[in-house]
Amino acid sequence: MPEPLREPDAPQSHQDLVVGCILLLLAEQRGHGYELHERIKQVMPLWEVSPGNLYRELRRMDADGLVASVWEASQTRGPARRVYEITNAGRRALDDWIMGVGGLVEMLEACIAMHERLPTPKPARLRKPRA
Repeated sequence: MPEPLREPDAPQSHQDLVVGCILLLLAEQRGHGYELHERIKQVMPLWEVSPGNLYRELRRMDADGLVASVWEASQTRGPARRVYEITNAGRRALDDWIMGVGGLVEMLEACIAMHERLPTPKPARLRKPRA
């Protein structure tokens, strides 16, 4: 019996956003940790993602099967680098994440619209004096 469709969960934490962004970046192009750190700073400019946090997430995602990694010799004279790429399971997780982000965006847009409908409070000097 096929599994029923469920509404994907919206990202609940900073970590959820980081994981989704890593998957998105790897779906676009495989890369090594330093390169991913530079790219994620452009995608998530409002939040600091430390290199240590990024590498921890990459190791966890590798263990969970969302990404795969291989050691590649450097194009320059430097040491070999671990290069990450998204797996099929990672692509499915990315699709779920994007649907969840869509739900979060809808909720935030509804909050913004509600705020815009609020009456604008008048400054104290413009209010009529009480009789």
